Amino acid sequence: VALDKIEMAGSIDQIKDVQAYIDSAAIKKAYNYVYQKVGKDFAAETSNAVKPLAKAKDDSLQDEWAKQMERYLDTYAATRVVAVANQTGVRFKREISKAINDGIQRGLSIDDIKRNLVNSIENMTAVRARVIARTEVVGASNQGSLIGAQSSGISLNKQWITAHNKVPPRPAHKKADGQTVGLYEQFTVGGEKMNSPGDVTASAENVINCRCTVIYTRKV
Repeated sequence: VALDKIEMAGSIDQIKDVQAYIDSAAIKKAYNYVYQKVGKDFAAETSNAVKPLAKAKDDSLQDEWAKQMERYLDTYAATRVVAVANQTGVRFKREISKAINDGIQRGLSIDDIKRNLVNSIENMTAVRARVIARTEVVGASNQGSLIGAQSSGISLNKQWITAHNKVPPRPAHKKADGQTVGLYEQFTVGGEKMNSPGDVTASAENVINCRCTVIYTRKV
């Protein structure tokens, strides 16, 4: 949508209309899909995994974690959408200003400026899309898993597991590896309280590109 609007712009002022490029409805739709699909799948998976630890089977567990995920979406999805839209707007504005200033200095036509801007934004959005997707899938899966564990009615601990791969974990997450707290308690990560990796209430420094996860064990 953004690239189409840039290509249809007939003046520098129209190119500068950053907010016209930000489709909050599309962002919200994507977030709802991720949290509904990924979050609920992980809630079900965790709920089913801890069921054998329960003394009796509770057929209402599936309904309970589904309702909790709905409440979580209602509470936090809108905030997340606004944040992403605002951040995307800032990045668009930076790319637009750069393309326009460069084009004016070089004496380029509006069509040339638009072409350069489209290429720049295509590269920017591709990278940003990967970062957002990774961040939100981790957040949705861990939140869904937490809801599944909490809805089980079993006394559990949760343990932060830091991802160790080609990309070294950030120092705060490396230090948090293995940290164990009660199911309804919060982890302390880099001085910040978090319910799980990817917690939407945490700072960007603690969630962007995070690959960490949580495991659950029965309290002794």
